[in-house]
This record gives sequence, C-alpha cells and structure tokens, in this order.
Amino acid sequence: MSNNFFKNIFKKTLLRKILKYTLVGYSGITLLLISITIWFYLFYFSGPSAFNLNEYHPFKSEKLKKEYLAYYDKESSEWPLHSRPRFRSPILHSDPPCQC
Repeated sequence: MSNNFFKNIFKKTLLRKILKYTLVGYSGITLLLISITIWFYLFYFSGPSAFNLNEYHPFKSEKLKKEYLAYYDKESSEWPLHSRPRFRSPILHSDPPCQC
C-alpha cells in the first residue's frame, strides 16, 4: 500500500508539467526584463552628464582640437571641387537596327 501511495505522489501529471513549463517561462521572461533594465541603466545613466563635458569635447585636449580644426580649414579651402555638368539619357541605347 505504501508503494502505491509514493507512486501517486511522484507521478507527473499533465497539470504539473503545464505548471512547471509556465513557471520556467515566466522566470525566463523575468530574468530577461531584469537584464534589459540593468543594461538600460548602465548604458544611459552611467555615462558623463552634459554638464561635465569640457570645451574641447570630443577631443582629448585643446591642442588636438586646434590641430584638427587647422587641418579641416586647409582641406575645406579646396572645396567645392570643380565639376562639369554631365547629361545622361534615361533611354538605354542598343545596337542600331540591321539594314538587311
């Protein structure tokens, strides 16, 4: 009699399987939401604030900023490049028809 009792207790029913997989699914979704929340916090709120930026941001120093701006001014003096207008017909041309 005790063998039957323990077999009935440990017997997996359909309801237990449904409950098990439901709990596994909910715990997976919960862990996913928690990890997304932590990532969101670390990505958006842990960086430097707008008030902590220096006057030469995004450059590392004032010297590098001046060097870049001098190079930029030198390169931009050559623009706009001279170009000639080009016309292309939208019709695709093929070989002329045969005059047989």
